[in-house]
Amino acid sequence: SHDQRVLHRTNVGGSRAVIDAVVRAKVPALVYASSVGVYAAGPKNHPVSERWPATGVPASSYSRDKAEVEAMLDEVEREHPDLRVVRMRPGLNFQRDAATEISRYFLGPFAPVRLLRYGRIPLVPANRRLRMQAVHTDDVAEAYARAVLGDARGAFNLAADPVLTPELVARHFHGWTVPVGAPLLRMAARLTWYARLQPVDAGWVELALNVPLMSSERAEAELGWGA
Repeated sequence: SHDQRVLHRTNVGGSRAVIDAVVRAKVPALVYASSVGVYAAGPKNHPVSERWPATGVPASSYSRDKAEVEAMLDEVEREHPDLRVVRMRPGLNFQRDAATEISRYFLGPFAPVRLLRYGRIPLVPANRRLRMQAVHTDDVAEAYARAVLGDARGAFNLAADPVLTPELVARHFHGWTVPVGAPLLRMAARLTWYARLQPVDAGWVELALNVPLMSSERAEAELGWGA
């Protein structure tokens, strides 16, 4: 995360290479792993459909990259209407078998993740815009399979209930919420990232505070999907 050029080359350049190969080989369908992170800042009190602007959150490099790739897909769809393009936009993906990798990815090696084994998080930062959605990896895989084997086109939100709030997390892990303002969250992320204490830069905080809640009604209706 400290080398933005490498991230961009992988996320955007790598996707460009795959898209070009699909077109050259005349592959009939392309299913792209997008994300809730592709969306512009949106509401936290009601879900949005796939029509919400997919222009990203500018302060997040991850979000900018996702938006850039989806803009490329828009162009490809215009130039190659016979190519069936599907874009999956899941919330946070979790599964028990990947718990170690996920904790290192978001928290780094110094976080006291062993407390989770005992179902404990003593303090949970609380902010009214820290409301996010998650989905189990098995359910995401099911959606991908249905998209590949079916005839669907376009974007699909993938999210499960309930919405993850600080209060819900604190209750589940027997902890307490601590109100924290957005500027402090950004500063804490920025300082600890620069110090290489954890891998999440301030852009991820910006993303968490701004991405909208999603409705999965289209996936349920057109893919027969349910989390």
